Amino acid sequence: MVEGLSHLKQLTTLNLSKNALRDADSINHLRECVTLTSIDLTKNDLAGDGVIECLTSIPKLSSLNMDGNPVVSKVPYFRKKMIVASKTLRYLDRPVFEAERAATEAWATGGLESEREM
Repeated sequence: MVEGLSHLKQLTTLNLSKNALRDADSINHLRECVTLTSIDLTKNDLAGDGVIECLTSIPKLSSLNMDGNPVVSKVPYFRKKMIVASKTLRYLDRPVFEAERAATEAWATGGLESEREM
């Protein structure tokens, strides 16, 4: 479980890869780290929709590494959900380009048909 970091007012980058973090509760404290812009959570055991809600509530998050977590493959449309919910996100295991963001926004409002029209 991640805890005790919110008092670090200048913390912008955090590497928590390979820490056996399992769910939203184990990373919930990151919501309080309002200066975080880059987080590496690769090769943990993160699973469940709550992970998306937790990570997208970090206000300045622009770079996130999630490779090797079950949530990436088990939550339908994980990447799209993350991009739609986090307007500051520019990197999610690979760059988030403006064209992808626009298509994802269209998907969120009108489904696959709207996305295809982009």
